[in-house]
Formats: sequence, C-alpha cells, structure tokens
Amino acid sequence: MPIPISEAATIHILRRMHMDNIEFQHNPPQAAKRKPATWFDDGDELLRYVFPSTAPSGGYVHQGNLLTNAINKVDGKDVGGITVTDFTFNGKIYKAGEFITDKGDGRVNNFTLNRDGSYVLELATQDYGRSEIVYTVSNGKESVKSTLYMFADQDFVDTGTLFDKGEWVDANTAKVTGNVLENTQNQSENALKIDGFVINGMKYKVGETAAIYGIGTFKMNADGSYELSVEGQRINSHKMPAVSYTVSNGEEAEDSLLYINLDLSKIPPAPYAEANDKANAHVDLNTTKILSGRIDSGNVLDNYEGDDKPYISGFRINNAYYATGQTVKVDNLGEFTMNRDGSFTINASDVADANSRIPSVAYTVTNGYGASSSQIHFQIDKNAPVDADENITSAEKSVTGNVLENAHFTVTEFTVNGTSHKAGETVQIEGVGSFTLNADGAYVLNAATESRVKLPAIEYTVSNGFKTDKSSLQITLQGSTPPDPAQAELIDGDENETFTDIIRGNVLDNASSTLNGEDVGLLSITGFTIDGMRYKAGDTVQFDTGKFTLNANGYYKFDANMSFTNFQAPEIVYTVSNGAKTDTSGLKFSYDWSHLEPNGPPAQQFEFVISAGDNRNGEGVEFNGSMLKSDLMIGDNYKSASATDDKLVAGEGFVRAANDILIGDRINIDHLEWEPFAGGDKIKGSSYDDTLKGLTDYLEAIRPSGNDFAASHQKYQYVRENYLDLLDTNPEGGNDTLIGGHLDDIIIGNAGNDTLTGNAGKDTFVFTINSNSGHDVITDFTKGFDTIKFSDLTDQSQLNWHADTGVLSFTGVQDGQAYENSITIQHASQDLKLEDIIAAAPVMA
Repeated sequence: MPIPISEAATIHILRRMHMDNIEFQHNPPQAAKRKPATWFDDGDELLRYVFPSTAPSGGYVHQGNLLTNAINKVDGKDVGGITVTDFTFNGKIYKAGEFITDKGDGRVNNFTLNRDGSYVLELATQDYGRSEIVYTVSNGKESVKSTLYMFADQDFVDTGTLFDKGEWVDANTAKVTGNVLENTQNQSENALKIDGFVINGMKYKVGETAAIYGIGTFKMNADGSYELSVEGQRINSHKMPAVSYTVSNGEEAEDSLLYINLDLSKIPPAPYAEANDKANAHVDLNTTKILSGRIDSGNVLDNYEGDDKPYISGFRINNAYYATGQTVKVDNLGEFTMNRDGSFTINASDVADANSRIPSVAYTVTNGYGASSSQIHFQIDKNAPVDADENITSAEKSVTGNVLENAHFTVTEFTVNGTSHKAGETVQIEGVGSFTLNADGAYVLNAATESRVKLPAIEYTVSNGFKTDKSSLQITLQGSTPPDPAQAELIDGDENETFTDIIRGNVLDNASSTLNGEDVGLLSITGFTIDGMRYKAGDTVQFDTGKFTLNANGYYKFDANMSFTNFQAPEIVYTVSNGAKTDTSGLKFSYDWSHLEPNGPPAQQFEFVISAGDNRNGEGVEFNGSMLKSDLMIGDNYKSASATDDKLVAGEGFVRAANDILIGDRINIDHLEWEPFAGGDKIKGSSYDDTLKGLTDYLEAIRPSGNDFAASHQKYQYVRENYLDLLDTNPEGGNDTLIGGHLDDIIIGNAGNDTLTGNAGKDTFVFTINSNSGHDVITDFTKGFDTIKFSDLTDQSQLNWHADTGVLSFTGVQDGQAYENSITIQHASQDLKLEDIIAAAPVMA
C-alpha cells in the first residue's frame, strides 16, 4: 500500500557522512477524528539511503528504533508497555532478538530487531531498489502489523574525501579482533584515525577499555584496531551493544557503526581466578573518602566482612563504564584508577581548588555469579596538610630516611641556614657534608666528619596540592655506635610552660636515655591521655579553644582559635619509649592574652543579620558573617529549585563572636498558616516558594514588628526556638560547608555530604534520622561542649557508633526509600562513647 509521508522517517545518507548532512523527517501517525478511550497504533517506517557512486562494495551498518512512533494510551495518558514480538522477511517469521542473513534479497545483508524496538541493519551499498520487513507490535492485549520500507539509491556528486560504511562481524570466539579502518575510503593525503567511541550512550577516549556487563571488555585504539574479550561473569542472553565510532582524516569526520553479532552460547566457559560463589556480591559498600590532597588512594573492599572476598569488575564515572585495571583521564578531574582487588588511586590534578566538587564513582561488586553496585563519594579535606617534625639521631655517617608520613604529599622546598633550595637540590653544609631532600620526602645525608655534631634545623614545606605546611628535620650524628639500649636508663622531665603566642615545643628536649653516661636509643612518644581519653602519637585532639597535636618525635603544637583571652589546658600524660623501656610524664600549658586588644568593639548580642541564598540560578553562595552580630544564614531559599553547594561562614574574631544559626539547604515552612490582615481564607506556608518571605509574612501576621531591627530579631529568634520544626526533609541537598563562630551555634546541614565546623562554644549539630542525611563530617566535635541532636530519634538502637573509626551511622527510611547515612567525627578518641556525642543539651536561647 502507499506510505503516507506522515507515517514515515526519511534518512538521506549523502557522500559526506556528517550528522548535519543526515536529514530526518519524522511525524507521528495522525489520530482518528474521534479518539477512543484506548488508543493503540504504530506507524510504518521509511528509510531512504543515498550512497555515493564511489562507495566500496559491502554493507552499510545503521541502527535505530522502530517504536518511536508507537502509541499506547488509555484516557489520553501514555501507559507504555509496547514491545516487538516478531518480524517477517522474505516470507520467513523471526522472533524478536533473532538475526537474519539474507543472500537472496541482495540488499539486506544482516538484520536484527529487539523487543524494545531497537534494530541494527547492514544494507548493501551496491544494490539499489526496495526492501521491506513486516513486524508485529503488541501492548500485551492486542497487536498491530507495521512495515519497515527501505530504499537505496546512488548520488553521483562527489564532494567529500571520506566514507566509512561501518562493520558487521559475526563471531563465536572469546577474543574478537579487527580494524574498522581497513575498508574506509579516504581521498585525503592525511592519515585516518579514530577520535573516540560510544557504547550504550557512554563516551570513551581511544585506548580506554569499556566494561560490558555480562560479556566482558571492549577496547578501540586510534589506529582503528579493536578487541572484544569475553571474560568474567557471563550472561548468555546478553547481546554485544553496537559501537559507534568517529573517523577523521583531518579534513572531515563522520560517525560509523561496528556491530559484533556475538553468540555467547557457542563460546566454551573459561575459569577465572576471582570467581567464588562463597563471596557475598550483594553487599552495601557505599562509602565516602576524605581526600587528604590532590593525590590519594584506598580500597573499596576494606569494609567488606568475610574471608571470601568479591572483586570489582568495572567502574563508572560520569557517563562512561570502564573495565577495572586501567587508569582513565577524566575531564575537569584528572586521573582515576580502580583495580579488581578494590584498590584505587585518584589524582585530582585538574580540580580547580579544595572547594571543587569531585564526581562520585559507581562500581560493580561481583563474585562471578551475581553482582551489585556501590558508590564511593569524595570530599576534599579543607585543612592544610599535617606533617610532623622529625628528630633523628644516628651513629652512621650516611643517614637516609623520609620526612613524609603521607606518601601522597610532596616537598616543594627546604631551607638550610636561611637559604632556600628547591626539592631535589644537593646542599653542602659547612663542617658536616652534603644533604639532599627530594620531592617525595626522601633525604640523604653524607657526612664528611666522624665527630658528634648536631646539624642546623632543616625547614621544609609540605604540599597536598591545595595547601601547605611548614615542618622541620633535626639530625644529630652521634659519632660512634651506642651501647645496647636494653641496658639504658630512661629519664623524662615534666613540662610546665606558659606562652603568649602560638604554642609549640618538644617534650623530648629535656628527656634522656643513657647507659654509662652515654646517650643510647631513639626516644619516641607512643601515646598520650587527656581527661581519660586515649590517643595515639600523631593524633589531633579538639579543645574548645583550639587543636592540640603530639607527634611520635615529641613535637607538639596547639593551634588556638583565639576565642578566649585565658586558657589552662588539662594535664596531658604521655608515654616515652626508648625501644626497651617506657616512662610517663606530663605536659601542662596555658596562655594569657588579656593584655591584647580584641578585634573591634564588643559583639552586639541583640543585633542580627539574615542572609539567604538564591538557588534558582543553580550556583552556590558563599556568605561571610559578622563577628559583632548574630547571623541567620540559609544556603538555599527557594524550595522549587535544586539545592546548591554552599559555604556559610559565621563571623569570628579575636575574643569577639555572637550566637549564629547556619542552615545548609532550605527551611520548611509548609506547616505554618495564618489569618490575613484583610480577612478571608487562611494563608499557608506551603504556598510560598520564597521560604524566607513566607516566614517574614507569618511573623508579621502574628507579631507585628514595625521596623527592620525587630523583624530581623523575630526571624532569628523564631528559628532558634523552633529549628526542629523547620527542618527540611527534602532528600535532595547540596554538599555544603558550614563554619560556626566562637559562641553557641546551631548548625544544620540537611541532605547532601556536608562538612561542619562548630569552632568554639557549645554548638548543636542537628540531623534527621529518617531522611537522606548523606555522609557528613564534623571537623571539631568537642566532648563536654558540643552535641549532636536528632529531630526524630526514638531509640538509641537506631544509631551505630564505631569508636575505632569515629563514624556514627544510621539508616533513614523516607517515603519507602532507605538511605544509608553517616556522620564522621574527625580526631575522635577511641574512648569516645555514644552518650558523649548525643547527650541531651538545652536549646540555646
């Protein structure tokens, strides 16, 4: 029958194969004059191919979908459920998913049509005329017949330099190799190359290896060579998806198609080492990695419990699914590697700064027989790198070592006797010898003297790619081999120091380990205790007034946050070892800055600043509050717009601060309602998209203020008194950074992976159990000062506290969806208990 153009799709494939030279004419079938309650129909399809006269013999490979025009509606609503059940070619009926290879027709070389309507077709380039395929479309209750009409013609206008007809390959072996450029027609003097390839809509660079679930891996190189490898978990019902690739000769480019008709049932099964049906492949391994710098590493299987481990078969970043065991280059990120044993390395070389967002990586966990998917999320540690000072004593003339505890940090420069040198330079130290410190932290001292000598302190700069830290290396040469340290006497003196500046020192400066009057053994700190809480050497402890660190080499540092003029630290009891014996001593320190002037006038506890971000433009905000006024900051003010990644910083200064409220995402005013001034129906908060405007109107209605000062005070005080009722439970939130001031703050991250800092004062970190709270980090939780509060906690059994890692995990259920949430408390002691974290605390007025 004649084919109405309204029911056809016309494709002209001209000499130049660019997408802008392929014309599409595509209109849906016209409806009947009276539309019934049930409407099921499918239009015919017309494909017209126009090949250049110089096209080489063989077949042109094309893919598409025949259900694009299909309609299945009930009462005007699309209900879907349409499939292709079979198709007929040259009088023979085939089931959906079967392949045909016809030698009698002469025009259709190969064809397959799947249940979802997708098809792959190889049409002869030298045989012209008409072919047709009839197919059956069903909605489960009734079916209709439609026809795919195909016409091929010639174009005698030769305007291009490039023609690639694609490849159709039939295969039944575990390794399939070939080259898609062998039959490419190239009239340019430039060499041909592949610019990239696409599988299932996922884009890959040449040389990358794509993971094909249920089949194996696929790789295509710039020279056109490709390899398909059947490996790992095999699912015989799976088909190898078509590979779209871009061919270029420097003058023009065109997209072509490689289709490998792979019959997995004919490939003998091959054993592979990782297959283990005892391993649990259906396990939740979702995790968040806090990156210490641009370069970091880890293993996603570290949290797997059990001796029989699964393996990782592939990973996905953005819109590409890669086979494990390779390093991929990701735009705007850098390089990422993930291996089958779960180990991974990230090099965020292309990330702009520490506030940038890093894409999550989804990965497939399998035991060779079943599989599941988990994700690893990344956050960048906003703190500067921490590197301990080194204090080395050696009896050898040649001294080697490494100053970096973190192998991913680098040394950028070092200073000897006031002169700076680049990492890697060799310096001659007068009276000692040569010294070299490399970027990887490795150092070499070759002394020219056999005398006992203490080298000048070597100051060096450590970088994590974003920020830097200053450290020092102190080397002492003994000049002779010391006696056995097992016989040594160990003596350490208590420390009691008062400072008026940043506090640092070394508790081992007055320590000694001697035998027969000679120094012996290398002294080190093995651990310390503060207020009954134990810490390892190198741990950082959070005080309300700042952070304290004591390293193995005895070096300690207290970074005050300058919130108080006077501070007396509790006694720090530390253990010293010489390798054979131990001793305990105490460190006390304090400061008195009462003679210094505060920043500005006294803080005004009754002045308020309200800030709300406009998230309708899709860009995050950065607010910096006032150290003299109380701030109410809301990161995302409009409830209909997506949440953004915001940074909210309360004002702080030397001994100057106010009580602040920081909310990363939205506030929820849907439950509020009030009578309008002019009478009429009640006004509901749910009618407002601008949540701050809705709160303002509500407060004006119930407590008329009459001036801006009173209005700001009302909003601030209302939120402080009712923040638990205003929590937004929207599961979509931004990855926010919230930093409190120096008094008693309320900090609410909401959904997303947030980084929360309370600073000094008695801070309340607020969360909701039954929501997508995300994976949050509290950087400075202080026992006895700060508290974590849940709006809907009914039983402490809902919470899982992991004291060894400082992670509080909980499962939220909202609208039938389960969310795995966690709160990581940085620098937490192994002795910190759940009741220390969520102890009841009054709402701060």
